[in-house]
Amino acid sequence: GGYMLGNIITARLASRAGPMRMVVAGSAAAVLGYGAMVVCTLLLPMVPPTVFLPMTMIAFANGIILPNATAGALSAAGMASASQVIGWTRGTDTWPLVWVMVGCGIGTVLCTLLAWRAERARRG
Repeated sequence: GGYMLGNIITARLASRAGPMRMVVAGSAAAVLGYGAMVVCTLLLPMVPPTVFLPMTMIAFANGIILPNATAGALSAAGMASASQVIGWTRGTDTWPLVWVMVGCGIGTVLCTLLAWRAERARRG
């Protein structure tokens, strides 16, 4: 729901506001969502609404950020690197996207191992 609402707002406002303003607004909304997550975690019991409501705000923010950041990267004049990376991952060859996904997967595993190690160290 949140991501879709962010996309709807993007569709209505992006042509008037421009991608950079939309990315800034989406980033501000994301920070509010992250802040809400921290406050909920600190002050409220861990029940589904405590997690899902802030995450809905973050998904809303992503619905604003992602389409506008992609549009900005693809239309960047003189800033070919971001545009090339997006073009590289969206070409007819599937390998670039596969390698990006593998890299993200490896990053996920490394972060999980670090978190697991920290949890074990905390427990003693």
